[in-house]
Amino acid sequence: MNRFLDGLEGRNRGKPLLALWSGHGVPSHNGFLRLLTSDATRFHRHGLAVGDFLPACVATGSSQILLVLDTCHSGAGRGAGVDIAARMLEDAPPDADHAWVGVLASTLPAQQAIDGVFGAAFRKVVRNGPAAASQQLTWRNSRFVTGAQVAQAVTTDWDEEEHRPTFRSDGELSDLLPNPLWHYGRQAGIVEHLLLAARSGATKVEPPAFTGRRFEVDTVVGWVASRTPGLYVVTGLAGTGKSAVVGRVVSLSDPAERKRVLKLAPDLGHADPGEGAVAAHAHARGLTADRLAEALGNALVHRDVLPPSTTGKPYNAALLVGALQQHEGVPPVLVVDGLDEARDHAFAIADDLLTKLAGHACVVVASRDLPGPGDSPSLLDRLDPHGSRLDLSGPEALVRGQDAMGAYVTARLSDRSPVMDPGLVAE
Repeated sequence: MNRFLDGLEGRNRGKPLLALWSGHGVPSHNGFLRLLTSDATRFHRHGLAVGDFLPACVATGSSQILLVLDTCHSGAGRGAGVDIAARMLEDAPPDADHAWVGVLASTLPAQQAIDGVFGAAFRKVVRNGPAAASQQLTWRNSRFVTGAQVAQAVTTDWDEEEHRPTFRSDGELSDLLPNPLWHYGRQAGIVEHLLLAARSGATKVEPPAFTGRRFEVDTVVGWVASRTPGLYVVTGLAGTGKSAVVGRVVSLSDPAERKRVLKLAPDLGHADPGEGAVAAHAHARGLTADRLAEALGNALVHRDVLPPSTTGKPYNAALLVGALQQHEGVPPVLVVDGLDEARDHAFAIADDLLTKLAGHACVVVASRDLPGPGDSPSLLDRLDPHGSRLDLSGPEALVRGQDAMGAYVTARLSDRSPVMDPGLVAE
C-alpha cells in the first residue's frame, strides 16, 4: 500500500481528487482511526492511519480533495485527517487558485457501519444528484459541484437509523465533480443565495418576509426597465441588503417564484419589474470569468436570447461577449451577485467580462468594493464609469435600512406570543 501511495506523488497537479476507502476500520489507542489493509490484522499497530493516507492524497498535487471513508468508526478519522491535510496544503499550495480538503465519513466514531448502505447512498448522489428539493436548488445552476455539495447531499438524503455520516472540511471550495443535474440550455431556476435573501427567512409556504427598501428596489427596477446597456452597481457593507434587493427583482422576474409571491403577498410595496424582466442571473462566488459566462450564457440560451454556442460547448467569456455584440434584439438584463466573493478572479471578471458585456446588455452587479492591486483602481471604480451606483451604506440608505429592519422584526414576531410586544423588540 505504501508503495502504491508513493507512486501517486505529483500525478494530479491542480486537479480535483475523489478518494474512496471502503473496508474495515478500527479505532486506534489515541482515539483516531486505522484503515485495515488486506495484509493487516486487527491490531492497532497494523493497517494505515488516516493521518498517513490523506497526506498521500495531498502529495498528488490535487487542489480539491474529498476523502470518503466507508468503514466502521470512520468518524474518528474525520478531524485529524482534515487538520493534517489542511496544514500540508498551506505549506505546499497546489497549482490552483483554490485549495480545499474534506473528509466524509459513513459513521460517527462509536458506530458500526452497515455493509453497502453508505456506498449505495453515495453512488446515488454522484449519479443522480440529491433527492431533497432544497439541495437540487443549489445543484442545478452549475456544470460542476463542489465536495461540500456532494457531502451535504449525502447527509441530507440519509435515512438509515443505525448509523449516520459526518463531514468536516477546510479551505476554499472549487469544482470537484460533474453535476448530473446540469444540462446545457436548460432552465436553471433562481440561484439559491438570491432566492433565500429575497424571501428573508420565510419558508416556501409562508408569505415572503421582504420588507421596506422601496427606494432601493425602485431604483433597481428603473435600471432594469430602461434596458439601457451599461453597468449598474448595488454596493454596501456586509449585511446592508445587497442580495435581498437584487434577489427581490430576480424573484419577481422568475415565473414560478413570481406566481408564488403574488399569491401570498400581492401588495409588493414597490415597483414591479414584471415577469421575464431579468434574462439571466448568477452568483459569482468562487467563479472565474469563463465559469460566470457559462452560467449567464446557459440562461440566455434557455430564454432564446442567444442561440447555442457554435462550438457545441457552453459559452466562455470571449464567446459570450461576441454573441451579445451580434445580438439584434432588445438588450437583455443580466444580474450578477457577490462579485467580491469571486476573490482573486473578481478583477478579471470585471475587466474581461462585465465591462465588455455592458456595451451590449444592462448588467446589474451587487458587490462590496475591493482594493485594486498596487495603485490600480478598486473593483467598483473599474465598474462605475460604465453605469450608476446605489450605495446601501450611505447615511440615508442606512436609515431606510434600519426602518426596514424594524418593520421586518415586527412582522416576523407578530402573533407569536400574547405577552410579547413585537414593536418593542424591534425597537
